Amino acid sequence: MLPLTQHEGVPFLPPPAGEEAARAALLGPGGFLSSQRLGLYDTKRNDPATPSALSNLSPYLHFGQLAPQRAALEAAKHRAK
Repeated sequence: MLPLTQHEGVPFLPPPAGEEAARAALLGPGGFLSSQRLGLYDTKRNDPATPSALSNLSPYLHFGQLAPQRAALEAAKHRAK
C-alpha cells in the first residue's frame, strides 16, 4: 500500500476540533446559521464555486462533536416565518 502524500501547493488545514469549535461552526459569527451563509444554502449548496454556501459541519457530525439533533433544533429557530 502506498503512503498518501499531499499535493504540492495545496495546504491541508484540518478544522479546529472540539465541542466549542463545532458550536462556533454552527452558531458563530461566520457559522453556518449566520444570516449571510444560511441565505446562500437554499440556492448554492451544490455549487462548489461557493464554499460559503456549504455547511462544513461534516467533521463535527462525524466525530460526535455536534449532534444532528442539536443542529436541527438550532436550524429550526431560523426557519422562515
